[in-house]
Amino acid sequence: KNRKHNKVFTPNMKIKLLLKLTAILLALSMLLPTALSSEQSGEHEEANKLFSESKQSLLELKSAGIKTQRTEVFLEQISEALKKSDYSTIRKIHYQITTLKKNAVESQEKIKIIEDLTISGESRWLEMRNTKNMLILTKSAFDREDFTTSLDRASQAETIVQVELKSISWLYVFYKYWWLIIIVGAITVFSTREVYHKLKTSNITKKINDLTTEEINIVHLMKETQEKHFN
Repeated sequence: KNRKHNKVFTPNMKIKLLLKLTAILLALSMLLPTALSSEQSGEHEEANKLFSESKQSLLELKSAGIKTQRTEVFLEQISEALKKSDYSTIRKIHYQITTLKKNAVESQEKIKIIEDLTISGESRWLEMRNTKNMLILTKSAFDREDFTTSLDRASQAETIVQVELKSISWLYVFYKYWWLIIIVGAITVFSTREVYHKLKTSNITKKINDLTTEEINIVHLMKETQEKHFN
């Protein structure tokens, strides 16, 4: 007969199994805090690095003469988030500071270039009116630390200044090249006068020739008339 045997756990076997499970759970409970602690340590180190980079950005903006009140507020927020271990907020604010710094520096560079081009245009007696108006709006946004808007307006001003620099101030041209204009004018007047005299002389000569031809025709006609009359 085939008998089906079921495994029977004796009290000793149950105790051994329970001890093994307890040992496994104890080992896991010891490893888990270590892993969590290691992960938190890595995030905390990254957060400190981002905080240092943000402070460096603030110093660079100050050294460039750019207002940094908004950046200082961001740094205070990072400091508070660091105390609370709010690493997500720290990364978000660090990105905002990095973007702000990039836009501020680019905007400042563009403003300087546009100002120099405007001065160059005005030295050529160009009005540069539209460029100066856009430059005022650009600086206004820059002063209130709206560097995104300032950068956008600076880009528009770059296009406007290039258009206005291509225009011509005729007063400036006369002021700059008056001597050349006088020389060209004198040559033109002299040439026109010479041509006029030649045409006038040519017309007189033609009239004289016409009169001579007419006189010859009259004499010839008179001779014919006389010959007919006396014959």
